[in-house]
Amino acid sequence: MTSEEARENMVAMEASISSSANFPGGEYFACYLTSLGYSVAEIKNFYKSITRLAKSPGDGEAFNKIGEVVESVRAYW
Repeated sequence: MTSEEARENMVAMEASISSSANFPGGEYFACYLTSLGYSVAEIKNFYKSITRLAKSPGDGEAFNKIGEVVESVRAYW
């Protein structure tokens, strides 16, 4: 495979993946959020917000969702 073919395949793969994320330590943090009372749906929304913010840094809704979680965690530290 040439580098151009690799690039084309990466672009095609990125276009076809709709909901995937990998965060080092993410499983640990998800468990921590569960211990604070977050539901599975809320935790999924939090991680989706991180992905959205990474793709669109100006996404205010995603930024606010992440901020809410950060503030609730900060209360326990």
